Amino acid sequence: MARPVSLLRNIVRELRLSRSRDLAKKVPLVSSAAYKYVLTKFRDGSEGQELVQDGEIWYLYMKSRREHTALLARYCRGERSIEDAAKMVGLQIPDKPKLDNKSL
Repeated sequence: MARPVSLLRNIVRELRLSRSRDLAKKVPLVSSAAYKYVLTKFRDGSEGQELVQDGEIWYLYMKSRREHTALLARYCRGERSIEDAAKMVGLQIPDKPKLDNKSL
């Protein structure tokens, strides 16, 4: 289990990273679901252990969502040529041999 201070730093970092991607939407940070959830938990006076567990879940969710979006942007660009697909997995397609008309 993470320490509360490092967990808070991680959550703030993920919120910043998600905000940089969502700036075109102009959504204020205080309207995000994560912010409202944590604020409600503090107002209800939930115990510290429960808040830490919920914080870890939110952090993992935000991090996974960001990584998933990055992977989709990188690998789901539509149809690729055979050469591009081979380069993506670290292979190189051999050059095609040139055939002479005389040998036929």
